Amino acid sequence: ELSVSPAHRDLNRGNVLACEGFNLRVIDWEFLGWAYYNYDIFIFLSNYRHSQDFGASWDRYTEESSRFGIEVQRYEVLIFALEEVIFFIDNYSVREWKNIRDFKVLIKSLNHASEIINAT
Repeated sequence: ELSVSPAHRDLNRGNVLACEGFNLRVIDWEFLGWAYYNYDIFIFLSNYRHSQDFGASWDRYTEESSRFGIEVQRYEVLIFALEEVIFFIDNYSVREWKNIRDFKVLIKSLNHASEIINAT
């Protein structure tokens, strides 16, 4: 059984603003929707949206998660890859001009996810 929750779905570091008095503000909610409960954590901790390297992002996510005491499950690789397919579809409807580049990133990400799965 997978846990889903409402999620930002693009919680990269550029969408979190540090404001006066140590207050944080989250912006750009156009992709708000249901997602695997750790998806926002993966995007934020791994810096995937900016690195666009799924393998390196997975490594960073597992390292950062352990620092915060979050137990990482291997099956999450598949879930995060699926979430990226869904994000691509949503993003396509909002930003058609990025289609080809984003599709190439998606295919590369799915290949990286496959490599991670096959390595275990």
